[in-house]
Amino acid sequence: MTERTWDGPPELEPLLVPLEDVQPHPRNPRQGDVGAMTLSLEAFGQYRAAIVQASSGYILAGSHLWRAAKAMGWSHLAVIRRDLSDAEAAQLLVADNRVADRGSYDQAALADLLTELAHAGALAPGTGYDLEDLDDLLADLDRIPLPPPASGPRTPSAPAQAPEPQEAPQGRTCPHCGGAL
Repeated sequence: MTERTWDGPPELEPLLVPLEDVQPHPRNPRQGDVGAMTLSLEAFGQYRAAIVQASSGYILAGSHLWRAAKAMGWSHLAVIRRDLSDAEAAQLLVADNRVADRGSYDQAALADLLTELAHAGALAPGTGYDLEDLDDLLADLDRIPLPPPASGPRTPSAPAQAPEPQEAPQGRTCPHCGGAL
């Protein structure tokens, strides 16, 4: 018997099925970022179940979750099986992606949250954002971007360090703590 590999909260354990028991819907038009999903799974584990058509085993919501789990060598995935006709399954497949596409962000609130995470050194790769994304967002909002790090690569694993106050340009302060950037 193969050892189960999976990472997630205990609440999802009763929903686990072998990865080979389900598969992405062959007509799913969504082209997701499996690399970003893999980083998210590495950081947070599986935090919500995929939705599967009971009769076919096709994944209607969570195909890229399945692809990332497979790439990571997981043996199981938490799923919720739904008794849906093929037409209903196709509707859910389309709706899951389209409804999310219609959402938007409060850009200022997102910038504040990402800035706070960056200052705490917690803008982790699993969030889907990095320091360049934050700088772009701040520039779009006409805010001053974070300063470059003192040394080393500018990656989420090496967050930008705020310069000493004497090095900080005049008028640049963190919207949360008021400290110089």
